[in-house]
Amino acid sequence: MRTKSEARRQTILEVAAKAFNEGGFEATSMSEIAARVGGSKATLYNYFPSKEALFAAVMVNQVKEHAAPLVHAFVEAAEIGDGVRRLAPRYIRLMLRPEVLAVNRLCVAEGERCGFGPDVYKQGPKPAWNNIAERLKRAMDEGALRKADPWTAALHLKALCEAGLVEEKLRGWRETATDEEIAETGAAAAEAFLRAYRPD
Repeated sequence: MRTKSEARRQTILEVAAKAFNEGGFEATSMSEIAARVGGSKATLYNYFPSKEALFAAVMVNQVKEHAAPLVHAFVEAAEIGDGVRRLAPRYIRLMLRPEVLAVNRLCVAEGERCGFGPDVYKQGPKPAWNNIAERLKRAMDEGALRKADPWTAALHLKALCEAGLVEEKLRGWRETATDEEIAETGAAAAEAFLRAYRPD
């Protein structure tokens, strides 16, 4: 029974993600999602107490699904320089995925007004970047990076990766990014971070 229930919840999340990405938070109703799922609104409310809770769960689910492999590879990297150089272009490519861009745009547009922004952040991006910060701390303790606040360092890495292609695409300033552009931007972000945090 539990397996069936979890499968049903995942189906709801997948259908709701498509609906929210297509229509936005405000224009998408629980009735529409229920119709797409093939059930009643009561069924949705058995899993999620509100549309806000469903939307937050959708965004957290997408963040975890796409980000987990990248974070795991970074945390397990034997050498921090190699880990940063591998993470940067992969993170940029992830952030440029249409569904990830859609989630970010919706969170920026609706997160504060509808109140789900803090929950999404605490359950999705923050744990991922906490894991990255912990790996950076280990590198600092080993002398591979200079001593600094690991969380701030993680945010610096994040910002360097998002500068340029990700910001331009998120704001609609560019239509596409080539593989070469992603590789070059990732390499530049990684090298800027490693230069900034090289051992004293």
